[in-house]
Amino acid sequence: MTDTYYIPDVSTIRNHRLRAQLTQRACAEACCVTQVTWSRWEKGVSRMPAGLWKLFLIEVKYPDEANEAKSKIPSTTLQTMISDWDEDTLT
Repeated sequence: MTDTYYIPDVSTIRNHRLRAQLTQRACAEACCVTQVTWSRWEKGVSRMPAGLWKLFLIEVKYPDEANEAKSKIPSTTLQTMISDWDEDTLT
């Protein structure tokens, strides 16, 4: 089985922004990117990273959808390493 990341499509990104009644600039600031980067995601010029999609959902208070995005994002080796580091500092 191959793990896949949830990458939102162009219409999903735009529809969620409009539903939240936010400008591209406001969404970009919530995700710590430029307005130009957000615009590229909405136009399909580049793909929005899964982690930033999850951050956007959390920032605009869509907890159910953020949890769904979380379930579609597999844990990575880096996340495992970081959790191991945290455990090492506690002992």
